[in-house]
Amino acid sequence: SLFESGQATESATLCRRILRSNAAQPDALYLLGVVTYESGDDQEALELFRRAALVRPNFPEAHYYLGLICMRHADFAQAASHYRQ
Repeated sequence: SLFESGQATESATLCRRILRSNAAQPDALYLLGVVTYESGDDQEALELFRRAALVRPNFPEAHYYLGLICMRHADFAQAASHYRQ
C-alpha cells in the first residue's frame, strides 16, 4: 500500500527490512525490483526480479519486468523467453 500511495522510498525501506529477515521473500524482492526499475537502476532490478522468479518460478509479474529490462537492452531472445513464462 505504501508503493501504491506514491511512497516508493518508504516501500523500498520496508522491503529491505523484510529481506534482511527473509532474503527469499518473493513479494519483497518483486516490489523492491519495481521500485529500483522505476528509479532507472536496471542492474539491481534485474537481480531482484531474477531472485523473485527463482523463488517463485510461476511469478508472471517478475518475468514481465525481466522481459522489459531485456527489451531495453536489446536482448530480444531473452525477453521473449521471459514473456512466454
